[in-house]
Amino acid sequence: LVRQGIRQWLEGCLEFEIIGEAGDGLQAAAMAGQERPDVVLMGISMPRMNGLEATAWLKKRFPQVRVIMHSVSSEASDVRRALEAGADAYLVKASNARLALVIHEVVAGRTYVDPSVSEGTAPDESARQ
Repeated sequence: LVRQGIRQWLEGCLEFEIIGEAGDGLQAAAMAGQERPDVVLMGISMPRMNGLEATAWLKKRFPQVRVIMHSVSSEASDVRRALEAGADAYLVKASNARLALVIHEVVAGRTYVDPSVSEGTAPDESARQ
């Protein structure tokens, strides 16, 4: 239901084109490798291959693909793990209103960490190396 709601919202934005949707991490990695989207919206908890593994696989093979990790967690450790896996942004699901902004940020090559993550606990850029 969450994925369907996000898709409907994005379809209502004339500036975005959705080229695929996956139900698990393995399918997401394979589809993104085949379709080569500009941006992938990825969850952390997914069956068969979690979003962290799928992101690491995808970024290793296609570093130009921007990955936005979209999670219910605002824990600094989850943000850190997502950035270490190669995510370009981390957005807490409760803040869907910021999704368009975050997509523009990562397309422009900037990293984004949701402000709901406790200040001082978000990883710095060195965590991505």
